[in-house]
Amino acid sequence: MKLHQSCSCPLCVPDKYAIRAQKTVSETKKVLALDISTKTGWAVFEDGKPVAWGTLFPDRTSKDFGGYPANFTYLARHLTRRLSSEIIQDFAERAGYGSNPDFSFLGDVIIEETNSSRQNYSQKLLEFIHFCVVEELISRKITPKYVRTGEWRSAVNARQTPEEKRLNARISRIKQRTGKKLAKIDGKVVGKKGRKHVAIRVVGELLGIQLKRKEEDAADALLLGLGFLKGAPICDGTPQGGKSKRAA
Repeated sequence: MKLHQSCSCPLCVPDKYAIRAQKTVSETKKVLALDISTKTGWAVFEDGKPVAWGTLFPDRTSKDFGGYPANFTYLARHLTRRLSSEIIQDFAERAGYGSNPDFSFLGDVIIEETNSSRQNYSQKLLEFIHFCVVEELISRKITPKYVRTGEWRSAVNARQTPEEKRLNARISRIKQRTGKKLAKIDGKVVGKKGRKHVAIRVVGELLGIQLKRKEEDAADALLLGLGFLKGAPICDGTPQGGKSKRAA
C-alpha cells in the first residue's frame, strides 16, 4: 500500500492540506518531525529517509472562537485535533496500523523549539498550541523531543550561499537608492533570499525533493527531522540544554 500524494480524505480541507509521499511504508519505527504553528509543517522519516511530508494549513482563526483569551485555547485545541487526526491518525491508517493507535509506532517525535518573538500575542498562541500538542502526544504514550532551530540548521548546513548573500546585499542597495519597497533587476521584481528560501533549496540539494514556496513549513520539518537524525542535540528545559559545544 502506498501513501496518497494528494489528500482526498473527508477529514481534509480542499487545497488547504498538502501531503507528499515517496515509497511504501514498512513496519519499521518512524520519526515524525513537526514545525508547529498555526500552519504546521511535518515530515515522517523511515530508515533515515523521508517517506511523507506536508503542511497543515489553517482552516480557522482565533476570531472564529469568540473573545480573548478563551479563543486562544479553543484554537490551540482545534489545531491539535487536526494534527492528530489529519496527519498522525491518517498516516497510521494508511500505513496499516489501524485506527486510534497509541502513536508508539512513530518512535521519535521531534519538535522545533520555540523562539522568542516581539509579537507577544502570536508568541502566546504558539506556546498554547505547543502545550496542547505535547499534552496530546503524552496521552498517546509519546514523549516528544525538542531541537533548537539553530542546531538543526547547523546540522544540515542550512545557510545562505555567497551568491544569495550578494543578491540580498544588492537588493538592499537598490531599495536604498530608489527609496522603493520593491527592487528590480533586469526589469524584474526580485526579493531577498530568506531562511525559508534557503530551507527549500537545501531540501532539494540533500533530499532531492522539490518544494514550492508555499511548502516552506514542510521544508523546515524535513530539515528538522534530518538534523535530528544527523545528531542535533536535544533540549532538556535548561538555558544551555540542547546547545552544541560550538554554540555553548
